[in-house]
Amino acid sequence: MARCALHVYSSEWARRSAIEEYGIDPAQAAVIPLGANLEPEPDCAPDPPAPAPCQLLFVGRDWERKNGAACFDILAELQRRGVDARLQLVGQPAPEIPPQLADCVDHLGWLEVERAADARRYREAYRSSHFLLLPTQADCTPIVCAEASAFGLPTIAPEVGGLSAMVETGSNGVLLAREATPADYARCIEDLWRDQ
Repeated sequence: MARCALHVYSSEWARRSAIEEYGIDPAQAAVIPLGANLEPEPDCAPDPPAPAPCQLLFVGRDWERKNGAACFDILAELQRRGVDARLQLVGQPAPEIPPQLADCVDHLGWLEVERAADARRYREAYRSSHFLLLPTQADCTPIVCAEASAFGLPTIAPEVGGLSAMVETGSNGVLLAREATPADYARCIEDLWRDQ
């Protein structure tokens, strides 16, 4: 590491970690946030999603670390508050969907963007959603945030790890406190949803 002219990290969190853990000279450490893992589309200005219901999207391969189960609690809280909300899940394995939410949760499975049919379904999931919901417990720099931004979709997530490199509150989403509850997420989404 001492022989490198420059160390490049995907977030300030990762940069700071390398400086603190390995003693890298801060002047030799830079940050370049990651971009979306999708090929550009010819039509880059798709129609916005239907105004109702409020469509949430969760994308994650590691259900536990990404705290996917919290999405169910957030969805239930939104409905309790009178928000007609739905949830699309992209990932594996298939989670056990609470029976009371079965009619408003759509599990799309894991979609490989290298396959044309999966890429179309993946893009449609972003296009048809209003918010990317990512209540993760730990993350370095999740590319799904860049993908959401590519579709004009605000990300709602906690301020953990390198998420602040991907999401700027008020610009392309909202970062909540690490200890935010499902009610906090629901309140944030409801406030944004009702402010047309």
